[in-house]
Amino acid sequence: MPNILPYGTQFSPNQIELSQLLQLIADNEGDDSAPLITAIAATFFATNAAAQQRNMAGNCKNALVSYGIMEIGGGVHFTEFGRQLHSIRDESEQCETLVKHILKNLNGMVFIDTLRSMKRNGERINKETVSQKFDLSPTSNHVPVMKLWLNKAGVLHAWRIDEHMTRVNARPSKMLSLSGSLCICSHIKLLICLVRQVINCGKLPRKEHISTLLMPLTTTQFMNVICS
Repeated sequence: MPNILPYGTQFSPNQIELSQLLQLIADNEGDDSAPLITAIAATFFATNAAAQQRNMAGNCKNALVSYGIMEIGGGVHFTEFGRQLHSIRDESEQCETLVKHILKNLNGMVFIDTLRSMKRNGERINKETVSQKFDLSPTSNHVPVMKLWLNKAGVLHAWRIDEHMTRVNARPSKMLSLSGSLCICSHIKLLICLVRQVINCGKLPRKEHISTLLMPLTTTQFMNVICS
């Protein structure tokens, strides 16, 4: 299995306070990275050896990019998701939103499925053995940092999966825009007509007709319909 987990060094919830970190990004947005790294070092790593502080803060900044909170490239810029995360005032909701993002967009469910498979096979589960499944060095922080965020939201308890909390956090949102909802409803009606044609006439509609009906639906919209 390839390395598909985000880089997480110095982005552990044991090392940073998420709301504070997001505010530091907001305070430095539009600048180059140096002032942000200085602020992160002073806020979270001031008790570490002076020679290590900026390196640790730089790692944290890189993890913010890897977790989809900051834009890749030079300077300090929120991603759309990062800005949404910063706008949330409740710290518990902020953590839950990040964990949903991890599960849906950062291969968190691949991580969970790997743990399920290892448990089924009776394999020992720890940082080193899980890292090996992702072709990662046993000393890398990709696995333990993701684990700690999932622990914080109750999706994991140590290495044990809480299946209910996993379903809650991985569930697609059912909130659609009005225009999107109307679009989907009209397509559902057309699909129902196609099904009736099959039942009444005993023949399938032409493939291009089905493709035309489904084409306007995005993958997210289609999954929301299926899961609603």
